[in-house]
Amino acid sequence: MIDNKLKDILLISSPGDGGIISLKEKKLSIISMRATTGLAVDKNEIYWAYQDKGGRELRVIDKNQEKTIEISKERLDLHDVFFSNNDVYVVITENNEIVKYNKNFDIINKWKLLGDADSTHINSVAIYNGRLIASIFGRFKHHREYIKNTEGNGEVIDIETNETLIRGLSQPHSLKVENGFLYLCNSEKNEVHIYKNMTLKNKIILPGYARGLGVGNNYLYIGISLPRNITRYNKGITSANIAVVNKSTMQIERIIPIPFREIYDIVIINNNNLDLLIENEKNDNIFEYARQRMEIGNNLIYCINKIESMENSRSWRLTKPLRDSMYLYKKLKQKITGN
Repeated sequence: MIDNKLKDILLISSPGDGGIISLKEKKLSIISMRATTGLAVDKNEIYWAYQDKGGRELRVIDKNQEKTIEISKERLDLHDVFFSNNDVYVVITENNEIVKYNKNFDIINKWKLLGDADSTHINSVAIYNGRLIASIFGRFKHHREYIKNTEGNGEVIDIETNETLIRGLSQPHSLKVENGFLYLCNSEKNEVHIYKNMTLKNKIILPGYARGLGVGNNYLYIGISLPRNITRYNKGITSANIAVVNKSTMQIERIIPIPFREIYDIVIINNNNLDLLIENEKNDNIFEYARQRMEIGNNLIYCINKIESMENSRSWRLTKPLRDSMYLYKKLKQKITGN
């Protein structure tokens, strides 16, 4: 339970060992325990992208139906989902592309960046000042070449013209537009940036990896995730959190913990949207299960990273069995974090 009532109703997605949570006033409700990335809300419809099974499925919920749509048989690593003028934009990170669908999921258009699979890590999409924009980790050419090379290489681009609009970012995510302003998470630097006509107007410093951003009338709701590479297990920070920021002062007013390790997306919904989800709400016992699962994941990642650090040892008797088992350790870590 939350100490004070929130002004907005939130829907929050979590990748890796996560799911979906709603937050209304003081009540957190777990809607799903299946790893999820992008969320989109349009009147009485809710879409979200699943991360598992190669990230190739979308969930669609409206007043008439609930269904899961498989976009492809191939791995897609779906990230953001975005609505505009009755069309659905889906970010397909594996293919470096954004695809525009109608509500029947017929392809209307697509825009693809050059490079091998997941070379740019395109992840978010929005429309700002009439331009279709996207965030990328960088203009890399080879598969995940951005790993350990993202600082200052991130960009916001016009996906239709390939023009760079904002540069010098570090793992940008979560493009949101409201009242003429463009908001984004500069995740690697633990920041939220606020732009007016592509000029930086304000910056908010967060106490952790910033990803997921809901923009309300009076407050910003910013996701703060645990790092995927835990080198020191901090007993004081054991879960993801939502920072509630007053838009007038740009100060954090409170921090709300959630029972998952990471946050990907945050959207503001209404009571009608919440009614669509309420039948999927899990009972309170699921919170204890989620908390225990998260704690196990934290400890496993910590142990795996300690083992990885031992690979630098000069002792052959130590490193030989470690090298032999490292493949299994890394697969386990991938299972927990989704990466």
